[in-house]
Amino acid sequence: FRGLEGLEDIGGRLSIVSNSYISDMDGLNLLSRVGASMVVKYNQMLKSFSGLGKLTQIGGSMDIQLNQKLFNLTGLEHLISMEGSFALFNNPAMENMDQLESLLRVGGSFVVGSNEDLVSIQLPAVKSIGSQTSVALHATPDRRKLLDYENVSDESYNHIFAVEYNTKLRDLNISDDIE
Repeated sequence: FRGLEGLEDIGGRLSIVSNSYISDMDGLNLLSRVGASMVVKYNQMLKSFSGLGKLTQIGGSMDIQLNQKLFNLTGLEHLISMEGSFALFNNPAMENMDQLESLLRVGGSFVVGSNEDLVSIQLPAVKSIGSQTSVALHATPDRRKLLDYENVSDESYNHIFAVEYNTKLRDLNISDDIE
């Protein structure tokens, strides 16, 4: 990302899609906020988010899919909040999601699925996923977690936490302080 070294804030969407040679996010080292969604898809050589060490806030959703060599989320250690949903799907080399250690809030759903080498998810600081309504966390036999909302009829508040079809997953650590 040469030429973007001084970029601190993106008011809208950041889209990194179908790039054959990007292996990390070096060059975006000062970026602290993305005002809307962040989409990272179909990047054949992307191995990590290294270079995004100052990113703390995403104003929309984060969508990470079909990055063949992405093996972890290094570079997202300081991400604190995202106002939309988090989705991580079909990243065959993804081994762990232990780098979201500072994430406190996800405004929408949190869904992780079909990452065949994923063995660990660590969310030690997360306090809230979805709306501010009363929720309960339930585990199902297939290692899927759902947030059930009490007395909510509006579909826009029906957010979920789902972890499914990650066949090698052994460690799922979520903060005890989640609302």
